Amino acid sequence: MFQRSSFGRITVWPRLLTGKSSVTPCSNANTRAWKTDIVSYDAGMASRPVVVLAGGVGAARFLRGLVRAVPPDDIVVIGNTGDDMWWHGLYIAPDLDTVTYWLAGVADEARGWGIRGDTFTAQAALATLTDMSWFQLGDRDLATHLYRTGRLTSSAPLHTVTAELAEQLGVRSRILPMCDEPVETRLKTDAGDLHFQEY
Repeated sequence: MFQRSSFGRITVWPRLLTGKSSVTPCSNANTRAWKTDIVSYDAGMASRPVVVLAGGVGAARFLRGLVRAVPPDDIVVIGNTGDDMWWHGLYIAPDLDTVTYWLAGVADEARGWGIRGDTFTAQAALATLTDMSWFQLGDRDLATHLYRTGRLTSSAPLHTVTAELAEQLGVRSRILPMCDEPVETRLKTDAGDLHFQEY
């Protein structure tokens, strides 16, 4: 049985991608899909942000292209936190970090996640101490999680910490978590209840 939040991993609101579009419901009464004729982004829409509901790598790649067509300051990203977890005392937000790294231009594009050129010294040392080392964290990536965890345990909300990290990396678009409260995606399997990342 698969359980997760109602938020999709990668969802784009096409109507907001253009200032000149027509949107009409499909005739099929069994669906609520929409037909959209996207022409071009109108730079005069500065007062109307482009909102993207984003998951991880796929959304990050989409956003990397979007900022070439739309002024980055006009983009608001609402990131998935359904894959977040506590890992060895650190709060990990994989999708928020992936989107942030890609928009900052520091992502490891070959892997799709993490920071380009990162090393894994701490990860290797952890593997000698515990078999719970399957989640890969680079050394520079680890600094992100240390900072986030420290701020969260000091009562800073997740959206504030996310904005601080994005600003430090020079990201001009606004990145928001879908909510500040913890939300986990878990799977009920024959091996027991597993976090999505562990599965």
